[in-house]
This record gives sequence, structure tokens and C-alpha cells, in this order.
Amino acid sequence: MKAVGILCALIWFFPIQPYIYTLGFLKKWNPEQSSWNYVIGFGDFHDKFHPDSRNHRYALESFITSYSPEKLHIVVEDLSSPNNQNVSGCKSFSLCGTKGVLAQMGKYCRDRGYSVNNIEYRYARALSLSSLYKGLQDSDSCRPALMIHISDLLHEITNTYHDLTSVFCDHQYGFWYKSSCRKVLDRIVPYNFHAYTHMDVASFCNFYAHIMQKPFSHVVQDLLTCDSELIDCRMLQAVKESDKQVTIIIGGGTHIERVLGILSGLEYTWVHKSSNRFSQRVSTTNATFSEYHVHKPMPLDLGQIITMKYTEQ
Repeated sequence: MKAVGILCALIWFFPIQPYIYTLGFLKKWNPEQSSWNYVIGFGDFHDKFHPDSRNHRYALESFITSYSPEKLHIVVEDLSSPNNQNVSGCKSFSLCGTKGVLAQMGKYCRDRGYSVNNIEYRYARALSLSSLYKGLQDSDSCRPALMIHISDLLHEITNTYHDLTSVFCDHQYGFWYKSSCRKVLDRIVPYNFHAYTHMDVASFCNFYAHIMQKPFSHVVQDLLTCDSELIDCRMLQAVKESDKQVTIIIGGGTHIERVLGILSGLEYTWVHKSSNRFSQRVSTTNATFSEYHVHKPMPLDLGQIITMKYTEQ
């Protein structure tokens, strides 16, 4: 009998607003190698300025480097690192974030010899729409929204859709993929992107806020999340293509939960699944969007790190 330690640090956070708030751990028997394969998902809440973000990042780095590169594959959703197609921005703009759990995680892992699949593709969208969140009255902050066009957003979405269709066409997850695409189309069609490819993103948001009689913030939010399921599909594709014993997924909590849920329904079984609770609505104010409300995940306790070990023959 050969004992193989598979270390899974189930990270729980201090009783304040968390950053990584959900964790899932799956396993699947690999008969060809007579061993277990593992998928571990860490889901973040986008609050990179949270004071404990640095602690969370350190814990994640320690967890990753406890594995040798021969055993571990990283799947990450990281806009501040180049993706696997070597795209890292749009036009002359790029995101060079250094704060938060996900910031340059792809580069961090590659620099240490790990195989990495950075599944991000939404650079044009993140650059243009995040600049609107900073306030339209600041012309420097808003520059990406004035220089990036709807054609750039459409290019990202259609290229990703076609790449995924070639992968999932006759795949065992094909039904789920088609359902995901229908949800994306239902959100995109009302905006008729093809008719306004010449329009810059800021003008497009103002235009549709007017003709749809929607708050400007709602249009921006719609565009930010209109193809959310395509990230799920890219995440699932990356897990399926991994040839390592352990695959770690790091990304938005909603994506992590959906992908782990799909995997557990078809091939994998649960080892651990965190229970997530949400706080009451928190009000905040933005210069462009006035007051809005968010539900933030309830905190877990970072002081408890549970180590699990598994034995294989």
C-alpha cells in the first residue's frame, strides 16, 4: 500500500467581509492510472480592497506550492495576466492589477513552473465597463469606454462561442453547453450588437439606457454579465483537458459553484462543499450610479484550516 497525501486546505475566513467565500472539493476514480483525480475550486467575491485579501492570497499561494508542478494544473480567471492565447488587454489598454486574490495569479503560477490555463477573454469588456464605474466625469478614467467599441466586445464573445462549439459539439456535456448558449443569446439579442459595432461602449450604454428606459447602471451590469455562462464553459473545458492528478480552479464564486455542480452530476463525487450564507443588503454609493445595494457572502473563519489526506493503492 502506497500512501499518497492529497492536501486540501479548507480555508475559512475571519468574521468580516470575505474575499474567497466558497470552496468545493471533488474526486473521480481514474481506472487507467488506478488513482483518484481531484478538482478543488476556490470561489472569490470581488472585493479586492478588503483588508484580509492579502492573507487569503498568501494562504492560496501556500496551498498551491504544497504540490509539485508534475501533479498540479491551475485553471484561473485572471484579467491581469495574459490568457492562453497571449491576450492581455484591448487596443492600448490593459489591466495591471496587483491587489486581491486573483491579481496576476496566472503569472505567479507560470513563474513557478505550474501548467496554467487562464480562461479569461473579456478584456475589452472589463476595461471599458470598469472605467464607467469610476465615473463619467473623470475623462481620464473613462478613456477606455470611449476608445473601445462594441465591435471589440462582440469579437470576444463570438470567437469564444465558436471555439467552444467546436469542443462541445459532440461532447457528453453538449446538452448543458447548448442550454448555456441559449441563456447568453437571450441576454444579448435585445441589445442588437451587430447594428452598433461602430459605437464606443460609453455611447452605447447611454443610448440603450435611453431607448430601454433603464437606469444607466442596469445597462452596464447587463453588459458585464451577459455571457457569464461562457466562462463556465471555458472553465469546464479546462478541467476536462487537464492531465494532472489535481486540478485547482480559482475564479468567481458563481462560476466555481456552477461548474463543480455540473461535474458532480456526471463524473465526480463530492468530498467537501462549503455552506454559503449571505448578509443583509449593504448600501454603497458610486459617483455614476448613485446608491445601489449588494448582498455579500457571510464570513467564514480563516483560523480553521482542515487537512484531508487520502490513500491510494
